[in-house]
Amino acid sequence: MFLADYYNNIHSGHINEKAPRAYMIPYENFHKAEKACRENSDYFTLLSGKEWKFKYFETMQMVKEEHISATYDCSGWDNMYVPGMWQTNGYDQAMYFTSPYIHLFNPPYTPEKNPTGVYVHDFEYSLKDDKTYELVFEGFDSALYVYVNGKFVGFSTVAHNESVFDVTPYLKDGKNRLTAVLLKFSFGTYYEDQDKIRLNGIFRDVYILERDKNGLEDFYVKPELNDDFTKCDVNIDLYKKLDVEITLKSPRGEKVYEYNGLADKLNFTIDSPVLWSAETPALYILNIKTGNEFYCKKIGLKKAEIID
Repeated sequence: MFLADYYNNIHSGHINEKAPRAYMIPYENFHKAEKACRENSDYFTLLSGKEWKFKYFETMQMVKEEHISATYDCSGWDNMYVPGMWQTNGYDQAMYFTSPYIHLFNPPYTPEKNPTGVYVHDFEYSLKDDKTYELVFEGFDSALYVYVNGKFVGFSTVAHNESVFDVTPYLKDGKNRLTAVLLKFSFGTYYEDQDKIRLNGIFRDVYILERDKNGLEDFYVKPELNDDFTKCDVNIDLYKKLDVEITLKSPRGEKVYEYNGLADKLNFTIDSPVLWSAETPALYILNIKTGNEFYCKKIGLKKAEIID
């Protein structure tokens, strides 16, 4: 079969998928970044929130290679609103299980009858020479094969986290076609067996991010308060050297730290920090600029520990 046997191989759960990272949306300026409405970013293109063409197959063996072709006529297929679940839209059957597994226990292998949904979405897009492009699936169940313009992009089984793919080589100016082949069962079904109603589909948003070619890939902020809470050491890890502008503002809007230059790690100390708690959820505002991308994260300074 043309679909590679990744779904039965525990070593193939992330084919051509970018490394896991913090949730991050780039903006064109700090004003937009601080408001944190991603739909207002010029770098964000939402592909979901509408109907896609959809075909349900009782088993994956019924899916043909022609179905993922960029020129395949799927106008006669059904419509499926994305995000959404098959079982709440007339396909398959919702099941509630706590134990045992809902299929024969033979890890990591799946049943021969593995229901499959094929999604097709055509969209217009404009490319820029100095940019890269990431396709993000925020959630699906259970295993996903991704194609752009008929070309295989990648595979993922990380159902309840982001799956990010670099689609720069596959996108083109003008009309594009995204095809997603979604399997009901995979080796991940064993890991995610729990007390829940079993549903399948692309159940969170799908979008494209326009990115700088050498942009920020991830960052980690670690605040460490001293014993009497009079000082807080803040460590920022950018994971690679970048030309960055960084500012940190207190919950009162005062600038408490500023850096401009080349760095991969930064550390500094805040005197008399404003602490976060559930009763007073005070947040510092961290702004990061690198290249043409602006990011904003709100950070609470707190300390939690178990003693004896």
